[in-house]
Amino acid sequence: MKSPVWHEPQPGSLAQGTRGWPLAEKQATALQEKLGARHVELADEDEFREAFPDCETGAMPPFGNLYGMNVFVSQALREDEEIAFNAGSHSELIRLTYADYERLVHPTPLTN
Repeated sequence: MKSPVWHEPQPGSLAQGTRGWPLAEKQATALQEKLGARHVELADEDEFREAFPDCETGAMPPFGNLYGMNVFVSQALREDEEIAFNAGSHSELIRLTYADYERLVHPTPLTN
């Protein structure tokens, strides 16, 4: 499962979504509107790996709130009953209901 991370070219604005490339443009537009930003772009893993010091590069879980980041979520992901994602390594996976994820993370929904 591909987890694009979006960032506004200003410190402190990272967001994660998990629907991959077909929704990328819609997610970027929704995030841009939510942040009131003029531009958002897909971040390269090397650009944000230091923000997740205890995770393998490319295996960062969508718990940005634990790392002092705002978390945004697409409407499409909110409609999934269960979600699965890397648990900080390439050999461990977490699977939980979206309702539990929302209860733990309190992500800001994006309208897309």
